[in-house]
Formats: sequence, C-alpha cells, structure tokens
Amino acid sequence: MKKYQYLVERTCPMCKKDTFKKLTREEYNQYASYVCYGDSIQKKLTLSDKFGREFFKTGYCPSCQEVLFNSKLADKSEYFTEDSIRENVVKTFIKEKEKEKMTWSKALQSDIADMLTANEKLLILLELDLMDEFYLDENGQVKVVE
Repeated sequence: MKKYQYLVERTCPMCKKDTFKKLTREEYNQYASYVCYGDSIQKKLTLSDKFGREFFKTGYCPSCQEVLFNSKLADKSEYFTEDSIRENVVKTFIKEKEKEKMTWSKALQSDIADMLTANEKLLILLELDLMDEFYLDENGQVKVVE
C-alpha cells in the first residue's frame, strides 16, 4: 500500500496549470537526491515512470505529455491540479474544525475530514508543514507516521 507523504508542484509550461504529483517517502528521497546531486534521471529516479521523470525534469503535466509524446498514462491518480481543489469545501472544513475546537491533526483524522478529497487533505498537510508527521494512505485517510 502506498503511503503518500510528499507533493512536488510544477507549473506546466504548455497548459500553465499548477500540477502536483503525490510521492511516497522513498520516491521523494530519490527526487531530492536527483535535485541536489544531479546524474542521469533514469538512474536516480528508478521508482518513477517516464511520465514522472518528465514531470520532474520539465514540468509538463501528464495530459500535455500525452499530446507531446503521443503516449498514454493509464493511471493519473498520482497527479492533480490546483484548480481541482474545492475552495468552498476546504473553507467549510476549516469552519467545522474551529467550531469543534480541534487541532489540525485531529480534524484531518476525524469524520469532518470526510468532506475533503484525498488531494485536498494532502494539500492541507503540505500547507501546514505536517508532511513528516502524517501520510495519506491509498484510501484517502490521514494516518500518523510510525
């Protein structure tokens, strides 16, 4: 089961959309090593497919890569765009959290977080700098890093 703990954001040079890629700790460690130390992207990013490597290197989102390279990505679930975040729902979640006087971590693991999509939860974890303490499982549930 994948435990998504990190996000990498890029602005696609073709469609101009801000796109995020979800990463596990292992994938992020490879990405960070590539960014810091260079080397062949194929050698450094062994856990990433060609779409992920191209996203990291150039910023092209999967949809634009499909057009550019006449190739299909069967599963785009590891990617999402900023415009898919429902601002009104996130605001409602924040109001409910404050009304219940919950900490962020408790709120994200409570029933009120059910109104959020997995991507919205992950983005909140990123914005609150809680990515090292929590992860998102494949079912979209926020879990504590053990």
